[in-house]
Amino acid sequence: MSFFVQTEEGVIIDTTALPNEINLSFNAWGYNDGEIDKQIKFLFVVDKNSSLPLFFRYLPGNIY
Repeated sequence: MSFFVQTEEGVIIDTTALPNEINLSFNAWGYNDGEIDKQIKFLFVVDKNSSLPLFFRYLPGNIY
């Protein structure tokens, strides 16, 4: 990553799909690892310089 970005400032954004078979109203169909599953997305924002978390939230999975 440091090859492309020459500054220490900024944020890192990660959205991770968490496939599951739990019967939750928040689950939604989503595409993950070449398959379509019921899932929840986890959004995580980290400060690049300090590595401290700035924001996190769970979202319904979706196909985009």
